[in-house]
Amino acid sequence: MFRNVNNAEQSVVFAQMHNAPFVFFLTGSRFFETYTSKSDYDFFVKDSDQLRNWLMQNGFNRQKRHFYGSQDIIAVYEFNNIHVQVVEDPELKDKIQHVLKKWQIFEGGLLRTNKVLQRQLWNLCYDLVLYNGLHKKEHRPLF
Repeated sequence: MFRNVNNAEQSVVFAQMHNAPFVFFLTGSRFFETYTSKSDYDFFVKDSDQLRNWLMQNGFNRQKRHFYGSQDIIAVYEFNNIHVQVVEDPELKDKIQHVLKKWQIFEGGLLRTNKVLQRQLWNLCYDLVLYNGLHKKEHRPLF
């Protein structure tokens, strides 16, 4: 199943992902609507042994190194121009990216193209949420 992606954009791999027993969240330039015709597709999904096996069985390869720089990413798998970030808490990451989109952080200027600043902003958001315990159910959510 997909979250935040238009099903009309599906290819064979997207169809396999859509029918998989995992929730893939769209992220990156396509989520923030800053993509170009050359942009790749970025997703994130909750980590599990079943997920990793499914990715490998469906032609995804684990990147030895990735340059996302976000503290929540456990691993990144790639199939052509589709990248899947394996994360511990996709619901938290989804909340953070919706706030960043609402604030229109990546729409113009330096943050639209500067990947280093983008990574720092993501990590700052995580630090604020985790440091303040705002991700726990007993706390009032920041978002």
